[in-house]
Amino acid sequence: MFKNIKDIKREIKLGDSKIDFLINNDCYLEVKSFLEILNMKIQKYIKLKKLEKIKAGERFIKHML
Repeated sequence: MFKNIKDIKREIKLGDSKIDFLINNDCYLEVKSFLEILNMKIQKYIKLKKLEKIKAGERFIKHML
């Protein structure tokens, strides 16, 4: 995905937000995991919360603004 990586910084403050990574001081990278699509068996004794709308897109827009 990236070539010639020389520097990676984590949790970089950008305005009122934090971006996951800053690569080579000129590329911001935000990482998202959609946990509800993991391929695994959920045991019956585990109670699950009702799935809510994924807000990753809204958070991305907030970061960029």
